[in-house]
Amino acid sequence: KTHFLSPSFVYPFGTDDVGNSVFDVVWSGTKNSLIIGLVCTAINMFLGILIGSIWGFSKKLDKYLIEVYNVVSNVPFLLLAMILSYVLGAGFKSLIFTMCVTDWIFVAYFIRTQVMIIRDREYNLASKCLGTSTWTIITKNILPYLISVIMTYISREIPSFISYEVFLSYMGLGLGYGQASLGKTISQYTSHMRGHPHLFWIPVGVLAIVSISLYVIGQRLADAADPRTHM
Repeated sequence: KTHFLSPSFVYPFGTDDVGNSVFDVVWSGTKNSLIIGLVCTAINMFLGILIGSIWGFSKKLDKYLIEVYNVVSNVPFLLLAMILSYVLGAGFKSLIFTMCVTDWIFVAYFIRTQVMIIRDREYNLASKCLGTSTWTIITKNILPYLISVIMTYISREIPSFISYEVFLSYMGLGLGYGQASLGKTISQYTSHMRGHPHLFWIPVGVLAIVSISLYVIGQRLADAADPRTHM
């Protein structure tokens, strides 16, 4: 019998009810969850930074986007994500779309606020008087100053998306059949909480370690990118 074996050198995390190596299952699930978190963060940060930078300078755009933000911010994200996941069905692409369809507006609003704080400083006004284009001011004078702030935001985004994926997959609305993730692994092993609790707590522990590690790394990168720490 190879099912429900205890952790050993051959099976570091033991085996489950069908004889699969828990280490292999958790490794595959963690890889997919990380990919989803990184892809969603990359898409949202790209759109958010691009639109937010322009939003911070454009009064015409501000009039429309602020209304979009007010509407979206009053709709619970997880409720919307669950509805979209149910409508679109399980799968990698639908999960990415579900988690990116509205979150970019929050990134854009955050960047817009940061741009509005910096845009009227003396050196930017001087650049504008000298005929420097708005796009050059954004890319040369403003965004480099916001690198540490953006890194801090990213350090929160990646663990958040991994947590959303885990929740949706746990509810059966995440990845499709045959696609592993931490959420599906935790959901799969929940039934063994009494007889073999380590099957449940191992992926939960891995989720906690990954989330905390990504947050700490992001904070360290933000500190390293902050020019005030090098004065």
